[in-house]
Amino acid sequence: MKARTIRKVIFFGIAALLVTACSMRRVVLDNYRWFATRLAVSYLDLSSSEKAIFQTALEAYVKKFQAKYLKETISVVESVAVASNPIPIFERLEAQLRRASMDACTDFAPLAAGLDPDQIERLRGKLSERDEKFDPDANGGVGALRKKQFHEGREMATRWLGTLTSNQEDRLENGGHENDADGHWERDYMNYRTESQGAFLRILTDSHGNPSFFEKKCRQFAENQDQFLSDVGRQTRVRMRDRRNALSLELFAQIQPAQRIHLRGEITALANDLRAWSEQIAKQQ
Repeated sequence: MKARTIRKVIFFGIAALLVTACSMRRVVLDNYRWFATRLAVSYLDLSSSEKAIFQTALEAYVKKFQAKYLKETISVVESVAVASNPIPIFERLEAQLRRASMDACTDFAPLAAGLDPDQIERLRGKLSERDEKFDPDANGGVGALRKKQFHEGREMATRWLGTLTSNQEDRLENGGHENDADGHWERDYMNYRTESQGAFLRILTDSHGNPSFFEKKCRQFAENQDQFLSDVGRQTRVRMRDRRNALSLELFAQIQPAQRIHLRGEITALANDLRAWSEQIAKQQ
């Protein structure tokens, strides 16, 4: 499993916790082995023996994550409830994700180095399918894609803040697009994703039969992906970060008192679920 895929598993796990309702979130946490194994089998077409290797690595990694990162994750989550500036929170989460991804590179290296060319091509195809979500040409054009992303963003924001103001909805719909009617942003982002994924598919291919090589290259990417990107790719990544930060600062500044109360309730529920999951993992050791 390549570094970007490992990061995706971690990211989508975190995203699932953030966007799902409380009852569904507990289902995901209580059955993380099943969800993670299903994702790995789908993306990599694992054999029975490879599935067993994956599950062994997953157990080792989850225990490591619980011991090294989960307490900090809960602390970061709880800080959201009172934050006026989200950028330090993003930075803490990104730093933690880098460290956690580097650990995952180590635990999953034997599996990654054993994948054959057909499995790597399957992974390439699965990543391309997921990329279609961000491709204007696959979503009816730039306008249609932005409208779809706005509705998804509004749904997530409403879940965490309650009813949004008209100004908040306007910023979600138009933030960052004022001077880009032709969709240059979306196409640059697609090119960035393609470049990043391509670089790690090559690493995965070059790692066949050599877990140490995979671990080394995977950890290098997890720590600093810029060294694997072109100048354009690095510039796109920086623009993505700057745009996210600017929009987030603006939206956080507009949070209303009633929304802050709603947010605190949602954050408390999430933190409690994560603590219960941590206790569940600890009992398995």
